[in-house]
Amino acid sequence: MEKIKLMISRNEIIAKIDELAELINKKYKGQKVVFLGVMNGAFFLMHDLVKKINIDCDYDFLFCSSYYGGTESSGKVDFIYPNKVDIKDRVVIILEDIVDTGKTIEKVASELLKYSPRSIHVSSLFLRKKCSLGFELFWYGYKIKNEFIVGYGLDYDEKYRSLEDIYELEIS
Repeated sequence: MEKIKLMISRNEIIAKIDELAELINKKYKGQKVVFLGVMNGAFFLMHDLVKKINIDCDYDFLFCSSYYGGTESSGKVDFIYPNKVDIKDRVVIILEDIVDTGKTIEKVASELLKYSPRSIHVSSLFLRKKCSLGFELFWYGYKIKNEFIVGYGLDYDEKYRSLEDIYELEIS
């Protein structure tokens, strides 16, 4: 049986996204940025963020997954990038819902280097404390322990993704 418990409200999430938008608008003023949302989880984050960006930008999506049901990563990362927007010599900001172990985002960043961007920066709404990345995140909203969270794009077996708040999922 699954139960969910409210952790973070939509208003709190939006306040974090406002911080990120302000940082990007200041840091990249006068530059052309490409936002790449890691689907499906980063859809909400990307949607709410790009509305607040007032610099020249494009956005696109890429697809990858290491979860195939359940609450544990498979350890295998599937990656697809349709490359509809040219990122050559451009600042790329990858938008991720959660950086868990770090393997998925490291795979994404290494694959995107093949397209010769000027730079790659990673922003994630959530970062697990146990994560060990080989690089520093540009920005993250919340550092969480080991709780499994759903809502605001994050799912459990494709359920709960459309919830506007973040909830801790308890499975009994």
